[in-house]
Amino acid sequence: KGDSVPALFEVFGITDIPEMGPFTVSGRLTDSQGKLAAKDIELDLGTEDLARVALTGQIDDLQSFQEIGFSATATGRSVGAIFDLFQVSGVPKIGPFEVSGKVETENRKWNITNLTLDAGSRDLVVIRLAGAILDVTTLEGADVDFSVTGNNLEHLASMIDQEFPVAGPF
Repeated sequence: KGDSVPALFEVFGITDIPEMGPFTVSGRLTDSQGKLAAKDIELDLGTEDLARVALTGQIDDLQSFQEIGFSATATGRSVGAIFDLFQVSGVPKIGPFEVSGKVETENRKWNITNLTLDAGSRDLVVIRLAGAILDVTTLEGADVDFSVTGNNLEHLASMIDQEFPVAGPF
């Protein structure tokens, strides 16, 4: 249990984790496979104001921080606020979100499968994504279905700084 997630990950030499608030973590350390591993990990972090995140899974090679697999879910009030944490600008503030997926490392690449994202509000725009990304850092191997709906196309036009020849629901 602690107040700073980045401080927890700095132990493993990972320094690019944003501050998301307090956390609790539990699990089981073992070397039954010949290398130190963390099994049955349960990590809950964040705040209601920003986002709540829950991870369950394992790290099969703690020393190299490889062979990682976990299921993740997150909910929050603002998609844009989450991107701000990672210094990604220009993401419209469309409202709340729910996201889930299975995250794993394979050949030193992070991938996500069973990805689902629901974000936004009907009065602005609702975005739904479902699919997989084989390399999250480069977006290679992306296979994602999407839909975008809303009550007024003018709201979407202003968010992406485009003009559309029509208005109304989409």
